[in-house]
Amino acid sequence: MDTLRTTVAAATEEVARLRLSASDRLRPEKGSEEGQGLAEYALILGLIAIVSIVALVFLGSSITGAFEYIINEGFRTVDAIIHSGG
Repeated sequence: MDTLRTTVAAATEEVARLRLSASDRLRPEKGSEEGQGLAEYALILGLIAIVSIVALVFLGSSITGAFEYIINEGFRTVDAIIHSGG
């Protein structure tokens, strides 16, 4: 009977040890989450860069025209102020 109790106790301890070992292996390491966050930020930054470049390629002439209009109107306004004596 003592041998059976000893065997059961030893088996119970071994099962508990294996459970702890398995849970330690399944739990992510503390530093791996920081690396994952950094990778996510890098992906987001890359996506923003790509979208910005594509937007500039497709809207570049429109944006250039808008800035030229604003600059020309600004010079006309300044010119008018200077020539009006104001």
